[in-house]
Amino acid sequence: LALGEIDGLKYAAAAGAINYGFPVIADTVIPQILPTGVTEHEHVVSLPFNAIHAKDDLERAEILYRAGEYAASIEVLERYAGSHGEENAPRVRYDLGLAYEGLEQYQRAFEEYDALIERYPQDPLAPAAWMAKARAAGAYGGDPSGLYHEFARHFPDHSRAPEALWLGAVALERAGDLRGAATFYQQLTALYPQDQ
Repeated sequence: LALGEIDGLKYAAAAGAINYGFPVIADTVIPQILPTGVTEHEHVVSLPFNAIHAKDDLERAEILYRAGEYAASIEVLERYAGSHGEENAPRVRYDLGLAYEGLEQYQRAFEEYDALIERYPQDPLAPAAWMAKARAAGAYGGDPSGLYHEFARHFPDHSRAPEALWLGAVALERAGDLRGAATFYQQLTALYPQDQ
């Protein structure tokens, strides 16, 4: 049962229940989950995204994104941006990047992440945009190591800086650039000796 306000956790639990063959009953509108292998008849059917109960379009877009409804999420985010201008612009850019990444439209994702990074470099989401852009570069078949290195250079005190260097090293190692990977690993141990 998914009763009351549905957050991401309740939605994920409902999706998991379906995967184990249990029916899901909700008393609110939630995004649909189509069958993925249990049976043809066990799934959550959704109402149109405008009927999803959310405090605003940002929350509605997040619900759609988490449900894998990336195109609908983009539509809602663009509508929000059109009516709200610069209000929450960094978050809108970041969420658009994630949704485009979900659609495997990596160039559009890069554009959204770059817009956040360039226009709002001090925003708390800027580091996440760097990491997401690097992840998308790897998914697109590119070399993300330079982006991970730039993240660590721009945010050396960020809690994810060691992770960025490690991910850059792993990417180089997988690409066969062992010398480059060794350089990243050396930076990691020199700059963050206490990191595990």
